[in-house]
Amino acid sequence: MKKLLFLFALLVSSALAVTSSDSVCTMQTASTGAGASTATLQAIGLALGWGTNSSAATSATTGAMTVSMTTDFVTITPTAACTFNASGGATGAFTTFVVTTSGTSSFTLTFGTNFKSVGTLATGTTTAKMFTVTFRCTNGTQWVEVGRTAAM
Repeated sequence: MKKLLFLFALLVSSALAVTSSDSVCTMQTASTGAGASTATLQAIGLALGWGTNSSAATSATTGAMTVSMTTDFVTITPTAACTFNASGGATGAFTTFVVTTSGTSSFTLTFGTNFKSVGTLATGTTTAKMFTVTFRCTNGTQWVEVGRTAAM
């Protein structure tokens, strides 16, 4: 419920100050200025445990690879079939894979070691389509899929 209230307050006014101590978050009107909205979004995200909006590209665009699960977003434009193996993580953290299609062929993406996924993902043959697959870390190493989008 707290998260919904914070999100609603953010939608009503983009000039909020958020402070957090222990599990209590406080919001109040803040001054506006260059970067105020961005800083506010980051502060709300951190206070609610939404992460830091960090991202990193995968180490390769084809084959099997180990992905360090220390960022909020992992980006890839695959050039052939890929298998992702998760490394690391923090219990409760979320990481979203952002997949952009190249359009040359449909490539199969497999989530392997330390992932619990609903299945593989076929990228399709349309250029510049985007998929997202989001995982949540359950115990510091195991990542469970919590959602995925269709091609956008």
